[in-house]
Amino acid sequence: FGYAALAHFSRNPVLYALLPLIFINKCAFGCKVEISVLRGLLKQPHPVILGMIGQFVLMPLYGYALSQMFSLPKALSLGLIITCSTPGGGGGYLYSLLLGGDVTLAISMTLLSTVVATGMMPLSSSLYSHVLNVHETLYVPFSKILITLLFIAIPISTGMFIKYKFPKLSKILLLLIRPLSFILIVGGLFMAYQMGADILSNVRNEIILAGIAVPVFGLFIGYLMAYCLSLPVPLCKTVSIEIGVQNSLLALAVLQLSFRRFEADFASQAPFIVALSSTSEMLIVVVVYLVYKKLRPSPDSENGDFKP
Repeated sequence: FGYAALAHFSRNPVLYALLPLIFINKCAFGCKVEISVLRGLLKQPHPVILGMIGQFVLMPLYGYALSQMFSLPKALSLGLIITCSTPGGGGGYLYSLLLGGDVTLAISMTLLSTVVATGMMPLSSSLYSHVLNVHETLYVPFSKILITLLFIAIPISTGMFIKYKFPKLSKILLLLIRPLSFILIVGGLFMAYQMGADILSNVRNEIILAGIAVPVFGLFIGYLMAYCLSLPVPLCKTVSIEIGVQNSLLALAVLQLSFRRFEADFASQAPFIVALSSTSEMLIVVVVYLVYKKLRPSPDSENGDFKP
C-alpha cells in the first residue's frame, strides 16, 4: 500500500503542472547563491551546526514531549516524532528569500541536513521506537533522500552556471522568483490538502494542536539559538526557518512504507497536519512581514550575506 499511496501522489495532475515551475524556481535560486557566502560557511559553520542540533536533537525531543503531553496513541506518536526528525524542506529557502533571510545559507542547510538525515533519521526512529515500545521495522527511503538531493542540487547548480555565464538570463530568472514562489506555496498547500483529505477525515483534535505547535516551536527555538550566538538578523531568520519547516513528505514516505495500511494512514495524520500547519503559518508570517515592510521599509530588511 505504501508504494501505491506514494504513486497516487506522484500521479497528481497538480504536481505535473507545478514541476516545470519548481525547476525554474530552483534555477532562479541558484542565481542568488553567493560563492563568498559558501566560503564563509566553511570558515564559520556554526549556523549550519545550530540547524543540525535543532533539526535532529531538539525537534524529535519536542515531538516526543508533545506526544506525551497529548497522550497520543503509539502509532500517531511515532508519526509525529518522525515528522519532527526529518531534515529541512518544504521550501525553507523560499521562505528565507521572502522574509529577508540568507538564501545561500538556507540552500546549504537544506542540502546538508538532507545528507545528515541518512544517518540521523534511522537513529532517531530506532531510539524513539524503543522508547514508545513500537516493534515495527521502520523503512527509511534512502532512494527518496537521494532524489531529494538531486532535485535540489541539479537546478541550483544550473542556476549558478547561468549566473556566471549568462548574466542577462540570470536577471530575468531573479525577477520570477517571488511570483513563482507564491504560486508554488499555494499550489503545495492545495496539493497537501487534496492528498490528505481521506487520511484527515477522522483526525483527532490532539494531533491538530500538536501539529500546529511543531512549526511554532521550531521557528522560535531556531531564532533563539541563533540570536544567542549574536548572528546577524538574516542568519537568525534562516536558521529559524530551516529548523521550523520540515520535509513532511519524507516522513510520510517512511510511515507509508513501514506500517500496514490502517496504521500507516493513522500515523500519517502527523506529517499532513504539520505540513498544512507550517505552510499556513509561514504564509501568515510572510504576509505580516511584507505588510510591515511596506509600512516601515528598512534598508536592512533584504537578504543578508554571511561574512566571516
